[in-house]
Order: sequence, then structure tokens, then C-alpha cells
Amino acid sequence: MGPASAIELRLAAGLPNNRSFRYDPPGSAPVDVQTFNGEPGCGKFEASPNLMQVTGTSPNGDPRRVCLLAFRMGVDKGPNPGPLDNFRVNQGEKVSFTLGTAPSVTSKKVRSAQIKVEGNTQATVRVTAYDGATSVGTQTIPLSSLSPQGGGPQRNTYTVNVDFGQTFTRLDVEATAGSFSIVGGANNSGATTFNLTQ
Repeated sequence: MGPASAIELRLAAGLPNNRSFRYDPPGSAPVDVQTFNGEPGCGKFEASPNLMQVTGTSPNGDPRRVCLLAFRMGVDKGPNPGPLDNFRVNQGEKVSFTLGTAPSVTSKKVRSAQIKVEGNTQATVRVTAYDGATSVGTQTIPLSSLSPQGGGPQRNTYTVNVDFGQTFTRLDVEATAGSFSIVGGANNSGATTFNLTQ
């Protein structure tokens, strides 16, 4: 078995390849970087290299774009969002991460993930993993049950660890109470990371 590999969602200003997914394959293959088109605001990640497909869903099940501002990702609220509302995942909304079709990842699956979120302790995150259309696990995590990354500006940043003991190809990240932003690398919290099989 070769060295572990991971797709990183890098959103923090100042990081190399920020506003992107980054995959550094084992061996001498070049690094793949999939950038976001639309920041600041709503848009989508570029089609190539297709490391990860990201979609938002409204509480009534309608597809939505995802939105980025600085290091925060959320769900498009439509034509009249509240201030900064597009950059949060509100109760009933979800963001789905589906492993893409880039040649560097086509033979792989996700074995575990670390999802970085910024929110207050009233928020609850539900993660559900799928292998194709089959659910392989779901977990509901109140942020009050987690330890924050640190003090000061990191006091509202948490790591949601996802490991169901089975591989998966899609991960839904949903707010079942309160709201949160998906972040990556903010305040030295580390990137949101999808760890791949060999």
C-alpha cells in the first residue's frame, strides 16, 4: 500500500491554491487543482480537473449553487438573501460533495473525511455518506459536543470527523439545527480533507 492521499478543500486566504480543491497524488504525478469560479459570490468549481462535484440543496429539496466569501462556503439562498446568509448552511440545507471523474481519482473512493465548520454551539451537523446510491452511514453531531480548534478567532471552528468504516463516493453535510459555514484552512484550522483509498 502506498502513501495516503487526500483531496483538500482550501479556502483560506494566503494558502497556495486557495479557493480550490487540491490533490497531490502519490508518486511523481503532478498536483491537480480545481478552482472555484464565482468568488466572492455564488458559482461552481471548474469542470476540469473534476476532483469533486459540489452542490447545494434548499430545505424543500431544490438544487442550489454554493457560494464563497473569503474562507466560508454556504448555500445560495435565492434572490433576497440576508447579510452574509449565502455563505452559511442554514437549518434544512445541505452541501453535497461527490468524488469526481478526473483520471487521478477515478479508481478511488473516500475512506474518511475531516469537515471543518465554523458555527456556534447551537448548531447541529448531520453527515451522511453514500457509495453510489447506497447509504453507508449517517451521524448527527451537535457542535456543543466538539472541542473548538482554539481560542480567539478559532473559537467557533470545529472539525467533524467522518469515518464509518466503509468507503464512500458522496458525502452530504446538512444543518439540522442552527447554521454553520464550511471552511478550509481558516485560522490555522487545517483544510477540509477527503482521505482517499489507494
